[in-house]
Amino acid sequence: MRTEKTALIVGAGEFTNRGLDKSFDMVIAADAGLTKLNDNNITPDVIIGDFDSLGFAPDGPDVISLPIEKDLTDLEAAMRRAWDSGCRNMLLYGVTGGNRIDHFLGNLQLGAEYSRRGAKVRMVAPDYSVYFLTNGEITLHGHTGTIFSVLSHTIKSEGVSILGDAKYRICGSCLENKGTLGISNEMQGNTITVSVKKGTLIILIYES
Repeated sequence: MRTEKTALIVGAGEFTNRGLDKSFDMVIAADAGLTKLNDNNITPDVIIGDFDSLGFAPDGPDVISLPIEKDLTDLEAAMRRAWDSGCRNMLLYGVTGGNRIDHFLGNLQLGAEYSRRGAKVRMVAPDYSVYFLTNGEITLHGHTGTIFSVLSHTIKSEGVSILGDAKYRICGSCLENKGTLGISNEMQGNTITVSVKKGTLIILIYES
């Protein structure tokens, strides 16, 4: 039984319907994410954006129009709306890839920030997922040969452990955000557990 509300937020970026279902407490379309939702027969509760990528401003009481010149992206506005609505789980689609690497980097910043606030955030791309972990533990599933990476978003992440079916296991180590230690680990079975005592981790796992 779920005890926390979950928001599905769909942006205009590279999209997959992998793992997409309709069991969400709130669905938000960020700009051209509306097209992705329409293609999958999912009706959003809120449509938010400046609609530069959608190409037109939709009508309706659930539409929040933003100015093109603003201090936050459409995704940040969508995540704020989800948070203010009580959603502490955020599943993000269409927020990676494309030719705007600056947007993707900004989205990673958002995921890490909301993780520090206490939200569980996952970004889903066609070939991988990104998880954000602050002062906690997460168990991820895959198969032998699955590649994953664990990076520190904070200056230091203390008490980091990578256990289970990992090729390179660590226990209680410190990761810093100034190097590449943690890149290209590999699963040698079906399950890994990543934990951190103090700090925020970005975990990328390749999925198909």
